[in-house]
Amino acid sequence: MKSVDNGRCIAVCDIDEKNLKNGAATAGTNPATYKDYRELLSRKDIDAVVIATPLYMHFPVTRDALLAGKHVFCEKSLVFKPEEVHALRALANERSQQVLQVGLQRRYSKFYQAAKQMVDKGMIGRVTHVQAQWHRNPGWTMKPGPREKNWRLFREFSGGLTAELASHQIDVADWMFGAHPEYVVGVGGIEFIKDGRDVYDNIQLIYRYPRGQKLVYSSISTNKHLPLFGGQRTEFGERIMGTGCLLYTSP
Repeated sequence: MKSVDNGRCIAVCDIDEKNLKNGAATAGTNPATYKDYRELLSRKDIDAVVIATPLYMHFPVTRDALLAGKHVFCEKSLVFKPEEVHALRALANERSQQVLQVGLQRRYSKFYQAAKQMVDKGMIGRVTHVQAQWHRNPGWTMKPGPREKNWRLFREFSGGLTAELASHQIDVADWMFGAHPEYVVGVGGIEFIKDGRDVYDNIQLIYRYPRGQKLVYSSISTNKHLPLFGGQRTEFGERIMGTGCLLYTSP
């Protein structure tokens, strides 16, 4: 936020006191602080908000921000439940003067934008497959405190590895293929980290696209070293495979 040159951070909100203070200090603009986001949204001098909350709170906060007349940048995934996307789409269409934008990391990378340009120009031939991974060791760990503190580990609050990690790379495949998947098959389980979580600690997925293209995806929590993508950070990356050559991509 400090690098944004056409705006100024005037308020921050977090229910955790430590995070709230750290956020305000990092902004460096002496912003007002709130623990209830609705109080922040009631301010008339706020034009736009950035929403970076646990996934299950994306819809209510985004909905309320739009209703308060704010422009919204919300991190992925935009919604938690299928019915929420329909309600949000209808609301956004009603408020066409407001901007609603979703954040997916790789869309803002000049490196990935260059890769897409190469694909569009046919420089790697016809793209038929994407392989992607996001491996960690350790993966998400259970912290002392209530379930909400460990929200990523419970289906009540989280979409698990698919929503939190794979969504970035599913988007890469959609982008490079120029399409959305028709269906997915996969396996996963809670097989290595028995700490009370109910989201999987590993997943392996295959997505099929309309023209026969495939995304093969893996996310595990027991080993992060697989230097198959030729990057500095060996835990994640994508291989975009064309009939002419192959592109390695990694943030």
